[in-house]
Amino acid sequence: MKEGEGMVSVYHMLFNIITGLKEMEEDQFEQISDKLQKGFYQFVHLQGQSGEVPQTTLPALITILHKEASEWGIEGVEEYFPLDKPLLDSDTGLSFEAEEFLEVIDHPEEYEQGVMKKILIYCRENNLQEEYTRIRTFLSDPNHAVITRKQLFIFLAQVSHDELRKHLEYCYERVTNIGHYKVCPHCKWTLEEGTGKWHCNEGSTCHLQSEFINFSNFEETREQYLRMKRGIHRYTLLPGIAESKIAENLEKRGYKISMYPGIDEADILVEKDGNKLVLDVKDYYSPFYFAKHISQQDTKGELEGVFFVIPQARLDIFPSYINQAKNYYAKPINLLSENELYRRVGDLLG
Repeated sequence: MKEGEGMVSVYHMLFNIITGLKEMEEDQFEQISDKLQKGFYQFVHLQGQSGEVPQTTLPALITILHKEASEWGIEGVEEYFPLDKPLLDSDTGLSFEAEEFLEVIDHPEEYEQGVMKKILIYCRENNLQEEYTRIRTFLSDPNHAVITRKQLFIFLAQVSHDELRKHLEYCYERVTNIGHYKVCPHCKWTLEEGTGKWHCNEGSTCHLQSEFINFSNFEETREQYLRMKRGIHRYTLLPGIAESKIAENLEKRGYKISMYPGIDEADILVEKDGNKLVLDVKDYYSPFYFAKHISQQDTKGELEGVFFVIPQARLDIFPSYINQAKNYYAKPINLLSENELYRRVGDLLG
């Protein structure tokens, strides 16, 4: 996704509104974010260009952002945001689709998951396959969702490049009061209480994969606790858990497995009798943004021979996910459910 040059772009408007709202949330809504203000003016401008009567106040903007994007009166928004979804949700604040928008745009310095792209690029430029696999494996392990500062330093000592150590430190944030949280029984990240229930990170499927009762507390210690930042947890740890599960199940079936071959040209390489199958496990909340991600890979020539796998837990929540993703992408694509992979792996390998 590229910003428009010399004009107001829908893409830039969405980016400013969403990041502006996130900044205000972090500041406990004490003042209007400059980015939100800028995004508001861009929204008004784009409404006028589309022949709509523009919103005149920020409260009016907030009201309309609770409506589906198809009701915003802005042409071209379907290129960057699903028309049948709102940007704001009355229960969660920013909708899951708005959060996911930040994970597929080209501003890695401005959102958490971008640090993984920096790690990937650095490892590719320096041909660090072993280092990359070690890092991805560490960040895909539930035992590392919440760690002490000492545990992080021990792992950093095993990483030989200063640049990578710096990026890895950015993947974690301090937990100021560990007693406020419970341990997620699936991913071991921090559960927070809200509306009378304990919740893991937005958009996760943890509640479907473990019993959400009788939660454990984090062990008391004088050491500083750190947890994975939300973006790293949501888009590295959770898919990593699914990748490890799929790899283990295929290995039990007698297949040779390699993780993150070619410095993440794929997630899993499956081999047997000289035949190979390349798998890329994806767990986007929205099939719209899954299709966007695939489209970006397509422009880079990275789709050939790759089979994309959607974890079964995602499909348990969203049974029509694969069909919707195919409709959004509108081109032939090798896309499988996790269960379909297990049924067809032998045939796919030839």
